[in-house]
Amino acid sequence: MDCYKELDTVLSQPYLGDTFYDADVEYVMDVLLPSLEQGEWCTLGACLEEKSSLYKYKLAYCIEGYDTSNAFNILMNLILCHDKNILEEVLQSFTSFDSFKYKEQLITFPQVISILKDLSSCKENPTIGRLSTSICDTFGLQ
Repeated sequence: MDCYKELDTVLSQPYLGDTFYDADVEYVMDVLLPSLEQGEWCTLGACLEEKSSLYKYKLAYCIEGYDTSNAFNILMNLILCHDKNILEEVLQSFTSFDSFKYKEQLITFPQVISILKDLSSCKENPTIGRLSTSICDTFGLQ
């Protein structure tokens, strides 16, 4: 089974409601993400820019709690998006990662650190501001 193609197919579906939350999330989290090979993670990261906002949102949602360096790298790529809904989900997922385990990895991406610090003072979306502040505090970025 080509797990990347299956993941891409599931995340590309144009729906978000109960079908996604009741069936697809579990399938993605329990079957597809754990089955991805290193090259497939690289392919996933490389194609994110061309994917839809809904695809990115679903991926960020499914990565929450999936504690691997590949998933962490995907979130660091997704934080570069400008869609507030995606960004809020990316930040929510970020909070599920172990700061001790990933701090060194995060430090190698100064652009992401700068974005997190800037978002900490986000006034138009208090949730984004709160989540960014929490991440900065947890990872010792202040």
